[in-house]
Amino acid sequence: MSADGPSFALVGSGAVASALAPRWCARGARLVGIASRDRAGAAHLATRCGASTAEVCEHARELALGCDLLLLAVPDAQIVSVAQELAQSRARAELFAHASGAVPSAALAPLGASGAALAAIHPLLALPPGRTSEIDWANAHFGLEGDALAVGLAREWVERLGARSFAVRPEAKALYHAAAVLASNDLVALLAEAQRCLHVAAPEAPPSALLSLAESALRALRARDGAAAQALSGPLVRGDVGTVREHLAAFDALASEGAAAERLREVYVALLRAALPLAELARADAELRDGALRQLAEELERSRSRGGEPRA
Repeated sequence: MSADGPSFALVGSGAVASALAPRWCARGARLVGIASRDRAGAAHLATRCGASTAEVCEHARELALGCDLLLLAVPDAQIVSVAQELAQSRARAELFAHASGAVPSAALAPLGASGAALAAIHPLLALPPGRTSEIDWANAHFGLEGDALAVGLAREWVERLGARSFAVRPEAKALYHAAAVLASNDLVALLAEAQRCLHVAAPEAPPSALLSLAESALRALRARDGAAAQALSGPLVRGDVGTVREHLAAFDALASEGAAAERLREVYVALLRAALPLAELARADAELRDGALRQLAEELERSRSRGGEPRA
């Protein structure tokens, strides 16, 4: 990296590029080029970064620059073709990286012929367009994948953001990304299902009511450094199996709503199964742990082997 601040270029000007580039520039890095089909968006991003001399073009093959990092912030399906395009260009970089959580860094192989390091730098962040000021960089994490040299270089770029990073095994990228989806998109979907239930039970309740509850649960989880069993609360931890049965009966009462009600019940029962081992760990009362919770677990397993769910 150069003495007057490391340089970087981008392919893409969407949510990822729009979040990372201004932060890097604010912390001493220099944006030297952007290739994007949205040239107006790319020019606007360069302006936000104070990079008036940055090269802006429409296609990756048009880039003719040298930099420390060239980041491909493009959809997964375009990574290989963009890498091939860059390999035919005059662009050179110490580190070529893409921002996908699912695609291995090996997708950048055409760019390795020049001796450049190849990595994946994936932000474990929800990045809604235009709301990057809300990012808590100090608590943000990035998954890095590549060889030791590439991961080391990528880590320096993450540190420049003021964020944290960890290495991901190349052969486990799909599992890593599935974990990220479970904790983000699927969490949003789960809250949407919870809001459906709340709307039926309490039409006047605002959606923010459940959001506040979810945030308090996440705060409890963070306060316990991610130890889920210690952060778990509710009827399972109390051994209140009767309440769980009432929940199932309430879902059955919604049967008139058809497939949507059945889906709600299936989601609840699937999560109930996932929570049972955590509840057992959380309970200090061995007698209760080996009693009511065990009984419910056996019931759920029997219903699973029959291909159905227990009915209250």
